[in-house]
Amino acid sequence: MMDRWVGPDYERGLGNLKTLAESLPKADFSDLTIMLVDTAPATVAYLSSQSSKDTAQIGDAIGAAYAKVLAFMKANGLKQAGPPITINTRWDDTGYGFDAAIPVDASPVKDVPADSPVKVKTTTRGRR
Repeated sequence: MMDRWVGPDYERGLGNLKTLAESLPKADFSDLTIMLVDTAPATVAYLSSQSSKDTAQIGDAIGAAYAKVLAFMKANGLKQAGPPITINTRWDDTGYGFDAAIPVDASPVKDVPADSPVKVKTTTRGRR
């Protein structure tokens, strides 16, 4: 009974996955070394945003979000203290959600207004 209900969708999904996998460029990852590292908490300025799942639109959305974070940092006298971080928050039928975050050297002197699209938070520490 389940095969009749979900079988066609499952087969279509596998076919789509096969087509996608075969369209990707060939890559050799045989010399790739994977390491787990412990990360320390960091203060970040970030903007929660979203996009469709189209790769070009994702790139545009992330770029626009980082531009807003950088403008916020400049307006608040904050200095970048590490590489930008994109924190994935959602990937579903409605699209892609993320936080575009940049580590900063300190929290802003003035409280961030509640209606500010850019916020400041401390990330969690842990093994990644």
